[in-house]
Amino acid sequence: MSRLVSKRLLAIALFCLTSLWTSQALSLGVCTLVASDGTLAASPDFTHLSSANSGGVHGTVTATVVGLGVTIQLLPPAVFTSAPSGGNTNISFSTQMTGTGATLISLTVGTTPISLLAGITTANIDLTATKSSGIFPAGSYLADLTVRCQ
Repeated sequence: MSRLVSKRLLAIALFCLTSLWTSQALSLGVCTLVASDGTLAASPDFTHLSSANSGGVHGTVTATVVGLGVTIQLLPPAVFTSAPSGGNTNISFSTQMTGTGATLISLTVGTTPISLLAGITTANIDLTATKSSGIFPAGSYLADLTVRCQ
């Protein structure tokens, strides 16, 4: 009788472990990011600073994904980390990205979460700062964009 109970408990334990492993494999993934900086350039009227402007350089992020259920999303800053006097007044930020590799990403607003397939995807990221009133003062600007991969 004790052997029968032991075999049943072992079978139940193996079933539970198998179910747990299967559900994790289907719904969990791991994402590793490697990023490179971009460069903002001014628009001719000095109301926009953007990596998409002439002279700007987009940033890149290489996402290596193992598993399923992983998304990438860009979170724009609220203000510049560093800016000349008046540079953080009346501004808003927007982001966009495209991507190639395991996942093809057509031009997308960066705040939209994008599902990534397993493998390596390289995303080109553009950040734009818009001045709603006045122009950007001359000087150096630094912005920190957050890339969320989860």
